[in-house]
Amino acid sequence: MTDTRPQPINVPRGSNATYGPVPREDHLFGIEGLAVAPTPIVVDSFLSVLLRGQIEKSGPTAGSEIQDADLASATLDITVSTAYADSQVDEPWTVTIPLLTRPWRPDAHIAIRDKDGAHVEQLTTDGSNDILADMSLLSTFTHTGVWKFQFVARLADDRCLFAISLTQYLKGGIEQPPAPRVPVS
Repeated sequence: MTDTRPQPINVPRGSNATYGPVPREDHLFGIEGLAVAPTPIVVDSFLSVLLRGQIEKSGPTAGSEIQDADLASATLDITVSTAYADSQVDEPWTVTIPLLTRPWRPDAHIAIRDKDGAHVEQLTTDGSNDILADMSLLSTFTHTGVWKFQFVARLADDRCLFAISLTQYLKGGIEQPPAPRVPVS
């Protein structure tokens, strides 16, 4: 029996990131490359991410040309799940933040640069954009396991700018998986 599932497509430039969960052909932001340093990710140190690309002039659907005003309300959903050595898997959890230059935690920041390298408030439709992020994962709050991060950027009308997944083994300060969550009735 052959496996007919589509194989993941790697994001360019040397990380283990793949396109998804939204199919690459539905993305409006053409990714030129993604760099994650350090790789593999090390807890208790700063992690830096550089995503480079540009807004495609014509999107996957007719009449979908993007204006700079559309990008002002773009959001980034960050979904995280963890698998542990005992086969327990956390329920994924998601945080949504504006896709703008800003701090989103005391130890986490996003900055956007335009085609000339100038820091700007939001993505632009004129040429290349860099999205830079830095953050730290503290071992005191990190369970050891295989972590899956999904990043999905969307416009207010729900069109997808980009969607990527990154899976990393993290050696945290907490070796035991968390206790199973009990639903509150």
